[in-house]
Amino acid sequence: MAATVTTPNGVPRVLGTERMVRVDIEFDDSYPTGGEIITPAMCGLSRFDFGWATGCSEAYEAQFDPASGGVVLRDSADGGQVTAATDTTGVAVQLVIIGN
Repeated sequence: MAATVTTPNGVPRVLGTERMVRVDIEFDDSYPTGGEIITPAMCGLSRFDFGWATGCSEAYEAQFDPASGGVVLRDSADGGQVTAATDTTGVAVQLVIIGN
């Protein structure tokens, strides 16, 4: 089962020639190797230019890679990536993404 992506503010906001969108990601019961992959279309965009995690629940920190669309969870105690197949039910990440 894949993570759930929602855009609580609706459509992306326009910033000059770019768009900005806030998305909430709910992880599921089996963390995939390399993190969850999201697509620009899931966020109402056609491409990612830049993005950052603004919040993460539980005992994790989140990172976003706009080149791959990967949302990676790291253990906040040691910085290591969460092990594949870890139950991440209830983990929520908020991202702010700029793209078009």
